Amino acid sequence: MTTWENITPGVLIDEDIRKLCPSKLVTGNYDPEFVRQTCYELRVGEIVWHTYIREPSNRKVSIKEQGGVYLPPKGYTTIITKEEVELPEDCVGRIMTKGQLFSIGISAVNTYVDPGFSGPLGITLMNHSSRPIFIPIGEPIAKIEFVKLSRTVKEPYKGPHLKSGNLWPIPDSYYNIPSFVDTKEYPVELKDLAILEIERKISLIKDELTTRKRTIRVLFIIAIPLIISSILYWVSNWASMSVVVQYMFLASWGVMGVLAGIPWWWNLVSGFVRLFKKSG
Repeated sequence: MTTWENITPGVLIDEDIRKLCPSKLVTGNYDPEFVRQTCYELRVGEIVWHTYIREPSNRKVSIKEQGGVYLPPKGYTTIITKEEVELPEDCVGRIMTKGQLFSIGISAVNTYVDPGFSGPLGITLMNHSSRPIFIPIGEPIAKIEFVKLSRTVKEPYKGPHLKSGNLWPIPDSYYNIPSFVDTKEYPVELKDLAILEIERKISLIKDELTTRKRTIRVLFIIAIPLIISSILYWVSNWASMSVVVQYMFLASWGVMGVLAGIPWWWNLVSGFVRLFKKSG
């Protein structure tokens, strides 16, 4: 009969894990089908903690109805595992990312379980990809490796336990940014060269648009009074003008109308040309 006492210190293999569980190591919702060569695969439970939500009372969420956990692109959440573990005081558990999930951009926090810990585990998953991900309840998300130590630790784990799933320690103090830190400006040294080039071009475009707006504004300030005064002059003296002058006046306004419409027609024609090129 295999007991914890006669296990050799070191990483436990599948045979030892199966013989010790569920009385030790994985004690709650243990399933021998998820024992691998030197680890056990932890699965998605029915509770997640959205640690990025400010209001603590809204962070704990049940995913039982939706049947799994949704991870938006670049999003993260902490999943409470379906399994519960109970580690002796001379055993440590190492948690690693599952390769199948890592291949699509999902990573699990690589940490370890302290000697003496008992209860479900909180596994933080991060979606590094640009695509949304949905992981069903009961799906393996991380591996835990059990290592027997040469002797028990002096101070076994005495922190918060998650047996009821009602507690997850979140260091909210790190959200308190000192007033002298500028959070509006992203550090230049951390920006990619492509991003810097895009920002430079946007700045040039903004400057050009600003210059154009100022030029147009000045032209309007100068031109509008001249145009209005010329119209009033021509209207008031229309009857006394010769036919030639009247035709010249009408022709000048016609030419200005055509010139003003050229940009609109140019944009219309060039838009059709681009459309035909894309379709071809």
